[in-house]
Amino acid sequence: MRHRLAQEIRFLAGRGLGVGLIQTVRPPPGTAIAAEVQACLRGELARVFPGGAARHLILHCPSSAPAELPGLHWRDLERIDLVCHGQDDLKAASRPEWRTADAQIRVVRRSLRRPAGGAPDLDCWLPPVTGQAGLSRVQLRPAIGWWGACVADGLEGYDHVRVDRLSLPLERIVAGLDVLAVRDDDIEPPDTLVAAMLAAGRAVVVDPGLRRHYGTGPAHVTDTGHAAAVRRALRRRGGRSQFLERCRAAPVTRIAPRAAAPRPPQPCPRPRPILCLSSNGVGLGHLTRLLAVARRLAPAEIVFVTQAQATGIVGSFGYPVEYLPSPAATGGSFGHWDDWFAAQLSELMDRHDPALVIYDGNHLTDGLLGAVAGRGDCRLAWIRRGMWGRSISAYIENSRWCDLIIEPGELAAERDHSVTAGRRGEVLVVDPIRLLDAQDLLSRADAMDRLGLNPARPAVLVQLGAGATRDIVSLLDRVIGMLSAVPGLQIAVTEWANGAAPLALWPEVTVLKGFPVAQYLRAFDFCISAAGYNAFHELVALEVPTVFVANRHPSMDDQYARAKFAQDNGAAFEISEAELDDLAEMLPLLMDDRARRFLSERCRLLARPNGAQKAASALRELAALPATTLRAAE
Repeated sequence: MRHRLAQEIRFLAGRGLGVGLIQTVRPPPGTAIAAEVQACLRGELARVFPGGAARHLILHCPSSAPAELPGLHWRDLERIDLVCHGQDDLKAASRPEWRTADAQIRVVRRSLRRPAGGAPDLDCWLPPVTGQAGLSRVQLRPAIGWWGACVADGLEGYDHVRVDRLSLPLERIVAGLDVLAVRDDDIEPPDTLVAAMLAAGRAVVVDPGLRRHYGTGPAHVTDTGHAAAVRRALRRRGGRSQFLERCRAAPVTRIAPRAAAPRPPQPCPRPRPILCLSSNGVGLGHLTRLLAVARRLAPAEIVFVTQAQATGIVGSFGYPVEYLPSPAATGGSFGHWDDWFAAQLSELMDRHDPALVIYDGNHLTDGLLGAVAGRGDCRLAWIRRGMWGRSISAYIENSRWCDLIIEPGELAAERDHSVTAGRRGEVLVVDPIRLLDAQDLLSRADAMDRLGLNPARPAVLVQLGAGATRDIVSLLDRVIGMLSAVPGLQIAVTEWANGAAPLALWPEVTVLKGFPVAQYLRAFDFCISAAGYNAFHELVALEVPTVFVANRHPSMDDQYARAKFAQDNGAAFEISEAELDDLAEMLPLLMDDRARRFLSERCRLLARPNGAQKAASALRELAALPATTLRAAE
């Protein structure tokens, strides 16, 4: 119903008609107006009816309507369409109050099936077809949308989606599907979606019981079953459709617009903001990448929503920030958390009304998708890092409903064999995204002064991660013990803002707590580091000689592949935690100026430009596009 109502609003507004909405039924507590209808109201295609004169009344479900509609001047009506959704509506259509208006009264039915009990075979209220532009498509495999139960036999090469369970705008659903299969089940067939699919040249397959209504255009299931019908439809899609032609000539399309009174000049609307949404990873990688892109989206208004507790970092960059706890922070059922998250995010979406949501995280959950992609006037972009290693996500197929997926480049992309490596056809790959460029770093003298280090002595930075997935204190204790044996060497360790433990445990060691750490890198002669996305690409790009100690926890990205790639190219060393004692043998080499220069030169050969600007340009273009649900055209 929400698709049909929004489609009618868009069409009528496109004809130059003013559209007012009257809610005839009090909704249950806690329910909300459908997102697509809300988008029409925000786009000023319709408004809540303020009362007064109207020419044409379209009343859905007349049995549920009160005897008098508040504020409506009945005597001014020229036409009344009573749209019956069931047997009770047919009985209500003969109520005498409808005859009190001196208007042409027409009774039509919503259902394509003839009602039981010998009711008259009334005309169907078919959905109008509007000229909405389709969204970009990102999926790799062909997809079948099922309206009703899925039939996967013989169709193993397709992605299968239960469309009747989706709460997404019409054009987003159409963009994500190659074929729509409509089962003749008890649920109401989706006339609006069928018409939109046919208008977009997509394939439609229907059960035999729906053949009479849909006519030519859709393919029909025969004794050969759904698999053959789907393949046949894909071969012949885009042909002439009787049903589509009937929709284009539906009664609602014959409403003649009245010459509108000239409207006073309207003030320029305030540009809608961009909302940056980050999950809470082990470190601050997701949040840091979003900050890198946000800095280059100026002068757009940016709002952050993060599941990371490091909200102070976002505030220090001057952005307003909202905190929504991650499932790990709340505990309990993930499903219950996702439902709660969807409700909370929906409230924030209502408050800020963003034109674009940029999500950086691994799991585009159903709750997140429903809260964002369910709004027809808001775009959705996913910044999805590769090198997942052995990690998987139950929500990877939700990528098909995104308007844009950006993959931050990996220097070691050739060694990426994770689940996303085979999906690069659906993404825009940019160079590695970094928060800072070389010109943003402090000079060696300034960095050492701020850290309280002696510029006349060498210094090493140790950054082995936040400690959520490995014993960071024990690991640091071993590393610091070996570094302390080097005469004159100053040691600094990074304490993450979301770290698992405080690191002020070694009296002679400087604890670096500032963000971003990269601004201080010129203070250090070499580094002992984990190989997370941000640290790895910062150190290589800024030519810092490094020993990488990859975190090989199964839940982590493939840090080992990155570190081994750098070592194989002579740009860094890689050792495992089990081989950590070998670090003592590497230290004399790292203290040698010529060896460090060699490593820096090899890093220079591998480094690539910062991809944050290209990502920001693509996102800025996406945010500037008018949302297709707000386009009204025949």
